[in-house]
Amino acid sequence: MGCCGKVGQIVDGYTRLVTDTVRITRRYEFADSCIRECQKCDKRYWIARSLWCSLCKCFVPAAARAKDKNCPLDKPAWKKKRLKREQELLKTTNKGDNND
Repeated sequence: MGCCGKVGQIVDGYTRLVTDTVRITRRYEFADSCIRECQKCDKRYWIARSLWCSLCKCFVPAAARAKDKNCPLDKPAWKKKRLKREQELLKTTNKGDNND
């Protein structure tokens, strides 16, 4: 993935993190379980009480809320999130095909 794609994911994740924190939008279904999973991972590290991933270099709370961000290790909670996203994309694609 190029730099621009990663920047878009970061912006998306931070936006969702901020709106989730102030309760503007709904909570993200898998965010808490993804974060808990990352807290147990040996690839995580902490900077000033903030959780980061040493593999993908992401700020975990933002990454857990980003629609298209996945764990490089494909941990179970992240896998559920990815599969749900793929199902949503498939539904959208199928819905578009039925409108022709």
